[in-house]
Order: sequence, then C-alpha cells, then structure tokens
Amino acid sequence: MKKSLFAIPNALCVLRIALLPVLYLVWTTGHKEWFVGLFLFVGLTDALDGFLARWLKQTSEFGAMLDSIADYVYYAFFAGWFLSLWGAQLRAFVITLIIPLVIIAGAYAIMLIRFQKVSFLHLYSSKVTAVAAYVFVILTFVQGFHRLVLSIVVSLWLLTSLEMLAASIVFDKLQPNIKSVIVVK
Repeated sequence: MKKSLFAIPNALCVLRIALLPVLYLVWTTGHKEWFVGLFLFVGLTDALDGFLARWLKQTSEFGAMLDSIADYVYYAFFAGWFLSLWGAQLRAFVITLIIPLVIIAGAYAIMLIRFQKVSFLHLYSSKVTAVAAYVFVILTFVQGFHRLVLSIVVSLWLLTSLEMLAASIVFDKLQPNIKSVIVVK
C-alpha cells in the first residue's frame, strides 16, 4: 500500500482541488465550452482515482480520505457558486438540501460515539449521486437551471445520507470501504 501524496491516484485528487479556481475563471470569462470540457476532465479524475488506486495497488486510508476530502471541497465550492448564481431558484430547495446534511452529520456523530472515529464511506449510492450531480452541473451551466434534475440529485443525496446513517448504526465495526448496506461481501 503506497501512502505517498505523489501516488498517481492521490495526485489526481489534489489536481481536482487545484482545478476549482481554474474552472471558476474559465466560466467567469465566458468560455462555456472550455468549462464543460474541463469539468468533464475533473469528473473523469474523480472516477479514475479509485480505479487507478486499486489497479496500481496504491490504495491507502490516506488516499481514500483524500478522495473524500476532495469530493467535499468540490461539493462545497459548487454549492457556494450555485447559491451565488441561482440563489432564487435554490431557495425552494433549502429544506430538502438541509435534511441530507443533518442526516450525514448524525451518521458521523453516531460513528464517533460508537467507534471513536469518523470515516468517509465509499458507497455505490454516493457514486450514483455524484454522477447525477455532474450531469446537473453541466446541464445548468450549459442550458440554465434544471429544477427536475436538481430534484433527482437531492433525492439521490437523501437516499445516500440515509444509507450512511444505516451503515453507522447497523454494523458492529466501522467499514469505510463498504459499498452498500444492502450488498455486503
């Protein structure tokens, strides 16, 4: 297990975070095509880092944590950006956006109480939600705000947060690499 920050999968996570200001700059200078291409590249790095870590035998707790941190930084960045651009449209979703956050906070609190540590879970539902979120971002920046797609993303996020909560309650030990509470190997 390679724990180096410079392992290829870890470098992809760092690159994903580093490209956030570039994405913002590309968008604000009016280059929608470049934005979409760069955003797709960033999404590809998100999909590839875990695959490459397993294929290159460079998996590590550090890498899994770095991937999750990169995801959360990325989501927080886009949430703030979306609020600044489409705040009026998002107001209708405030409660539905807060509920998954509260559930996730509860899941982490339960992990802390039960296992004396918190771990990011890499669930299949998280991956499906991330893909839907990428689609939402691209559609929104290219065509404008999509209420239906956001509703789907928020619904998926709610299901993911409930699965995180279930995982923190159901299992006797913390299993950060569990793929689902439904399918256990």
